[in-house]
Amino acid sequence: MDPQWIMAISSVVTALGVGLIAWQAYTSAKQLEVLKQQIAADHERSRRQRAIDVLENWTKTLDMAHPSARSVIEGLSIEDCRKLKTKEPIKISASKLHYLEVALKGLIQQGELRADEQKQITLSEKHVSQLHYLAISHLNSLEVALQSWLNGVADKSILEHELQYLVKPGDGHYVLANFREVMGGDSTYPAIAAFVDHVKKQIGRPVPRAKDPIA
Repeated sequence: MDPQWIMAISSVVTALGVGLIAWQAYTSAKQLEVLKQQIAADHERSRRQRAIDVLENWTKTLDMAHPSARSVIEGLSIEDCRKLKTKEPIKISASKLHYLEVALKGLIQQGELRADEQKQITLSEKHVSQLHYLAISHLNSLEVALQSWLNGVADKSILEHELQYLVKPGDGHYVLANFREVMGGDSTYPAIAAFVDHVKKQIGRPVPRAKDPIA
């Protein structure tokens, strides 16, 4: 065979080989990009699912007594919260009677809670002990839920959207701030403290739109 033909064929084969290698590299890069997108989507999906699971578990811990107890305790002073911690008798405004009756249902008799001339209801050690139990269980459940938010293992925006109702600056509600203070403050409930601070900073900002579906 003519040497020139051999060289020509060799050049074509070499070019085809280079082209094939380049195509394989391009294909591999595209496959890698698709894999990265799939991993990112799976990660995002798992974080959203984790947030939903956290909210579901949090909801299961609630009954009518817990939010009612929270409504009573939110208005307590530091001094009254210290008495709540040590389960000493305290006085509650008669305006909280309905919340007290719900929180203490099963523990009190009808008409047991009565207001005095100063429109104050005196709670006995028995009543205060039940409020203390409800407050502690409520805070512990919320702290567990918000640890997922604090550590980023669940979708933060979902948890913030669903739980921000607990923080109401206009009403002075910061998730039992005074009671948390006498129970050890931020070191006892770090996730709740961080969440409250975050939500306070977010108030007034535009509400984020709903997340797009994950393919």
